[in-house]
Amino acid sequence: MLTASRYKHLALWPLALALTTGCHIRLQGPTAGLAARPPQLPGPPKVDATQAALPRTLSHPQGGVVVHAIQAPNTRSFSIRWVAPHAARGAGIPPIPVDLLAETLRASVQERAVLLGHSWKVVAWADSLGLVLGVHAPTAQADAVVTALHATLHDGPSESALQAARASVLRTLQWADQGDLRSTHTHRQNAMRYGPEHPLGQALDKQVAAVNDTSMAQIKSMIATRVRARGSHLIFASAMSPQDTLQASAQLSWSTLPPPGPPPTLPGPLPAPREMPVEVYLVSVYPVVSMILDGAPVGPDLEAFEVVHAAWGLRWGRLFNAVRQQMGSAYAIQATYMPGLNTGQTLVYAQLDPENLRDGVLEIRAQWTRLVQQGLSLQEIRRAVTYLRGQTVAAADSAASAAAWATQEVLRGRDPAQAARRLARLQALTPDVVNAVIRRHIDPDRAHAVISFSRFGLVHGVGLGDVRHRAPRAL
Repeated sequence: MLTASRYKHLALWPLALALTTGCHIRLQGPTAGLAARPPQLPGPPKVDATQAALPRTLSHPQGGVVVHAIQAPNTRSFSIRWVAPHAARGAGIPPIPVDLLAETLRASVQERAVLLGHSWKVVAWADSLGLVLGVHAPTAQADAVVTALHATLHDGPSESALQAARASVLRTLQWADQGDLRSTHTHRQNAMRYGPEHPLGQALDKQVAAVNDTSMAQIKSMIATRVRARGSHLIFASAMSPQDTLQASAQLSWSTLPPPGPPPTLPGPLPAPREMPVEVYLVSVYPVVSMILDGAPVGPDLEAFEVVHAAWGLRWGRLFNAVRQQMGSAYAIQATYMPGLNTGQTLVYAQLDPENLRDGVLEIRAQWTRLVQQGLSLQEIRRAVTYLRGQTVAAADSAASAAAWATQEVLRGRDPAQAARRLARLQALTPDVVNAVIRRHIDPDRAHAVISFSRFGLVHGVGLGDVRHRAPRAL
């Protein structure tokens, strides 16, 4: 006799037969009523971003360096960043590749970590705002991190670090020369942003020659005169109180050299064309579009423009809703701004549908025009201010996020310890003030575009002003 306990799986044979033969069978309904759904649990209380506490931060000058100590109480890690504003501007004659300088510093700290038997996350980059060198590691290794960073800045990198950095930068340039989507697009974007006189805006062959010709003496000279220049900033983020962090930092000598002369100014904004010039580069995957507009403000208007960027260019803003949600023309789209490069620039980065490339690019420009003509409402401004405050509050979640937030504050010429005052000024902004900033700095007729994609047949349908087709190796 078959027993239900031993052969209960045989009761499933009708379902198995239906799945294998495609037959439809009627399953027997439940013999008992379904249990009532339990009441929903209340969950954690919602945090009001307007009332939540800001990161505890103290700033204090030490030996020519401004030290910023930030407390991230719920972290077991430690982050430190050296920030040298404007170190990448005017890199000498002949210009020193600032990306090679940053990569050499990163390789040097990483090399010291390996010698100590540690594995750290080391970051370094250089752009129009300055040079940043940072390390993220467990709190127990904080002393070793500080020592390695201090030795790199004061003793200089090793020859092996320079060689590793040179190989890394040359590899990226080679990818751009061979048509890698991201590398090629970044190169053309930098060429338009910085201009041919800046190390990051030169032609590929000139950049390769500069990387190969840069000597250790030039790298050390740049570190001494610009990276360690007076006015640099040192950011500490950990679970320690800001007072204890400042006291510990004072035990090391972070002395710097006198400030260098004023950095040379970069070429002025591009002339305003009446039709948007478009450069199309044949690379790979889906079309990637960068639309660059000379006009992001510096100085007093910067804070108002942050609100504009948050309300218009982020994932929940007007641009995203129009191009991606309503038109369905973009896989991804976002806008950002780059202050500090002369008058600054606004950048829209989008990954567009190949079949809707022309309409997507035209809609981006149309959204710029609508922004100037219509401005932002009070509701949009308040939502953007709430978002910016929430970003600042969230910076204390971890040492890494706190250091990243403080780095951006410093690069924009602001003291992280004065975040509350800055947010109060943002809260006081009115539509009249914000919309006046929009009209003062945004002119859609000054927009330029770089489009990178692979299907040559679609290029002819773009139809935007002066369209030039170039193969990757013709850069």
